[in-house]
Amino acid sequence: MKKFFLTLAALLTFASPAFADHNGKTHGALDTITVGVDGMVCDFCARSLEKSFYQLENVEGVIIDLDKKTMALEIDQGTQLTDEKIKELVYYSGYKVRDIKR
Repeated sequence: MKKFFLTLAALLTFASPAFADHNGKTHGALDTITVGVDGMVCDFCARSLEKSFYQLENVEGVIIDLDKKTMALEIDQGTQLTDEKIKELVYYSGYKVRDIKR
């Protein structure tokens, strides 16, 4: 029985990184910003935007919906991501912001 608990403790210790996102951060409370993106038509477009936004420290998630041509940005609650910064990153990724909803 002692071996069982030691094994379980070891598994839980090593499994904790599985609860972190791709940046190694654990998720806390998040705010969501929905961005309409014109010109986004394929998976390559989505990956380009994801790459740009995941470089920001406070971005925890980027969810792309190609059918609706939207991108949902999940950011750490209490942090700022200005409309100007969003427009700049979308523009330099090769697309245009249609609208931003907070």
